[in-house]
Amino acid sequence: MHEAYLNHFSPLIQEFIREIKDLPIQGYDKLPEPFFPLYGSRYESSRMRLVIVGQDTKGWGGLHEFVGTGSADSAACLRSRLSEFQSLEFTKWGKNRHHFFGFVMMLLAALEGEKDWQILKRHQLREALESFAWANGNSIEYYESSAKSRGIPKDLWNAVRSAGARFDGFAHLVQTIRPRVAIVLWKRMNSSNYFKGCQWSPVDGVDGVRRYKVDNEGESIDVLHVPHPGRMKFENGANFFCGQLTALLQQHKLEVPFPEYMDREPESGAVQLLLKQSAPSNDGDRNNFRFVAWVAVELGKRQVSMSVPALSKLLNDCGRKTTYGTPYLGGRGTYRLVRGAYHWLDRTGKRDDAIQVAQAFRRPNFDYAYNTES
Repeated sequence: MHEAYLNHFSPLIQEFIREIKDLPIQGYDKLPEPFFPLYGSRYESSRMRLVIVGQDTKGWGGLHEFVGTGSADSAACLRSRLSEFQSLEFTKWGKNRHHFFGFVMMLLAALEGEKDWQILKRHQLREALESFAWANGNSIEYYESSAKSRGIPKDLWNAVRSAGARFDGFAHLVQTIRPRVAIVLWKRMNSSNYFKGCQWSPVDGVDGVRRYKVDNEGESIDVLHVPHPGRMKFENGANFFCGQLTALLQQHKLEVPFPEYMDREPESGAVQLLLKQSAPSNDGDRNNFRFVAWVAVELGKRQVSMSVPALSKLLNDCGRKTTYGTPYLGGRGTYRLVRGAYHWLDRTGKRDDAIQVAQAFRRPNFDYAYNTES
């Protein structure tokens, strides 16, 4: 995906630079550079491949520097911004839920079953922060966003914006980062313009949320459209839209609701798949205690529990083996693993995680799999 992303946008950047090379951009040091979609380090392997689309970004970088760098190496411009995004710099933005990234973090937390979205600013729920992409409907911001107040001539601005139009449109996302779900936070989005070049159709939504389907080589992309968070406070508020989006994602099985108790029953299958897809890599990591701790933390986020037989199935599905190199059977060996994980975490100073392990796993009769007092 990364190579497709670089190969797609690099020649377009060269075209853009050639078109504006004779404009007096060096005399206007506050002209912003074009914005390109950015994605987290876990985005490609995430279950939803969720992209969140805004209207534009006020004062994004500097055009003069962008042209200087891009003339020599177009991909360098893309790598630089990707690195900044993947370092979670955006968690410093979004003062409250009616700012763009405040709402984004609120929604990511809600999808993880967490009410306090502020913990994402402290890089908790890191997997969620690293598993989405960010895009804008307008690569070059509207004139009114910042250029007008900075005294930039409108004819110069229009020329830059016209050249940047080659980067606009949902089709670029389809061809590069291939999302499965898109949430558009841009009230003025014109579906005919934004989806130009795509096969798309409007479908049913819910109060306050428009819903579209975009076809990509037989794979359907769900697009949910709501106002910008700054506008939400005049239209029912951020809590309302966060709740509507979360409900829609779960209703259409785009996000998986966790049952209160996870067993090997069919209704837990989607959650098992989600955990398998987002599990830590098994490459070079033989520490199954660490894996059990990760599962316990994921369950703890949602205040749910899992049976030991369900844990054994997840271990096997993720390619984990016992110390004898055999699959887990959900019997004494799996119970010893839970007990061992508890003591390993406690011994290494991770008391909170140890408690999560003790609380997360249950016997089929709902008793705790490991009683810390016994």
